[in-house]
Amino acid sequence: MANTLEDPDYYLRHFRLLLSGLGRYRDLLSEDELKLLNCADTLSEGALRLLVRLLSRRGDYFRISKLSYPDIPDLAQACHELKQHGFVTLGALPGQDILPSLITRDELAAAISKLLSVGIEKGADSRANAEQSRGSRPQKTATKQQLIAFADDAVHGDGTGLWPGIAAQFTEDVLRLDVASAHDTLRLLYFGNAWQQSDEFVVTELGYRRYENYGLDEANRRFDSRHEVELALLCADVARALEDTRHLPLAVLEDLVELLKTQLSSSLSHGFPPEPKAEFVSDTGRQGRKLRHLLSRIAREYERRDLTEQALGLYQGLELVPARERRVRCLEALGRYQEAFDGAMTLFESPLADEEYHASLRMLPRLAKKAGLSWRNTAPLKLCELKLELAEEVGPEYAVIKHFEAQGIAGWHLENSFSCGLFGLALWDILFAPVKGAFDHPFQTAPSDMYQPEFSTRRQAMLDERMLALNQGDISMLSRHFHSKHGIANDWVNWTLWSETLFASLLPHLTGPFVASLVERLLPDLRARRSGFPDLVLIRDGQLAFVEVKGPGDRLADHQKDWLSWLGRKEMVSEVLWVTWRTGDATDGIGETLP
Repeated sequence: MANTLEDPDYYLRHFRLLLSGLGRYRDLLSEDELKLLNCADTLSEGALRLLVRLLSRRGDYFRISKLSYPDIPDLAQACHELKQHGFVTLGALPGQDILPSLITRDELAAAISKLLSVGIEKGADSRANAEQSRGSRPQKTATKQQLIAFADDAVHGDGTGLWPGIAAQFTEDVLRLDVASAHDTLRLLYFGNAWQQSDEFVVTELGYRRYENYGLDEANRRFDSRHEVELALLCADVARALEDTRHLPLAVLEDLVELLKTQLSSSLSHGFPPEPKAEFVSDTGRQGRKLRHLLSRIAREYERRDLTEQALGLYQGLELVPARERRVRCLEALGRYQEAFDGAMTLFESPLADEEYHASLRMLPRLAKKAGLSWRNTAPLKLCELKLELAEEVGPEYAVIKHFEAQGIAGWHLENSFSCGLFGLALWDILFAPVKGAFDHPFQTAPSDMYQPEFSTRRQAMLDERMLALNQGDISMLSRHFHSKHGIANDWVNWTLWSETLFASLLPHLTGPFVASLVERLLPDLRARRSGFPDLVLIRDGQLAFVEVKGPGDRLADHQKDWLSWLGRKEMVSEVLWVTWRTGDATDGIGETLP
């Protein structure tokens, strides 16, 4: 296959690939969507090329005279064919919100001048009226924005605005694409989301990535009803509207709240409860969660606008992150300290994610004081912390590696690639198991529910079996997956670091129970816990040791403390090295242990 960047047909091939993956959704498609799905069979090569080109561009309106593609020699015939099949409308009349983007400043000036001249000839019944019309003209040096403003305010001789007359001068040169929304739906069904583009096609064709081979059949598709599709499209539309909430009028936010609440209420009859259960079968539960997250985003904007009561009202019914924490903060802002303290205690005792737990640790002392209560964390953090003075290098991690290598201690700067890599190798076959709705297209590096609460529940039997094997000392799956899957894209395994040498060096020091406990540590909060692991992995005194390196002015983050604390509880050697740069003739060395 030719290099994508040198192949003029790459865009057409990628479009055909997208269409070929949608047969399992044929029963859910509208008439326009089915027409687009079948377009490769109904259109000539030239018309198909033009259609795909138009679908890849922004907007629905185009100037035909400005379309120029070397691979479409008969553009007029292609336009006519697309019109015949109902894909486009020729001679469309764009509104004043669209037209300015289609024409140049000079074209707009000429159109206004022509329109005003016609108005003088037809509408000036007296010399006074004629003089008044001549005076109501933009200056010759007016910018495009000034011309647009003039057209917005001016009144034509017959009492109408200028824009219809301006648009009429370009109508024969305007094409409207009528299947853009159908294309959005097909992309949603193919990728499982409304934001992903076909960039992955290019990356794969250039050979940058190889992907796991998993089934994409009707039995495991994400959507099973048109209602679910429409709900996903609505969530995408609202998410786009909320991309910059600062500039949305309050009335628009309130309308969106009512829309989302209505959708949540109506969807109760389509299969999901107020809070979706983990064992859902269809995608409706996930869409319900998206609706709730969108409400949470609006509530956060209410907070920013000092509409705390309204924000609290939205947060009250949202049992998700970060809505529960924001609810506590709203209660505090309203002076309801006892309720806020109780809410923070819930975050502390039953966190949905690590960020809730850490937020509670910051809030509880303050809220206890305000509520006239007492509270003290009874589980203080205990870490092994050392000082290390070294000759200054490019980075402290590199300097520490050199320091240990000089002592004959092997070490690697892996950070999260160690913990994540072992997770991915231990569970590779489970990650890519045929779970309903987990895979939408051939370019996924993880299942689509990877970071959702139901990930573990939906694979519980497989996970239980794997944990049992690991705890019994069986780590054969690590070698099996490392060698059979090497180089295949996996969201958890960084193949640029996991070399044969690294794997062979680490494997003798890995035990099944340790790998099992690491997997179990990650599973409750995969998104947060995939980061924060210590910088260095050493083989010291015949065992693994983990070192977090901190240079001058650096500090430990919460998630780093969590990992160090966990390693300590597992009786693994772990320490923090606070590096300072040596001055004068002092020699390298580890200083005293910090209290």
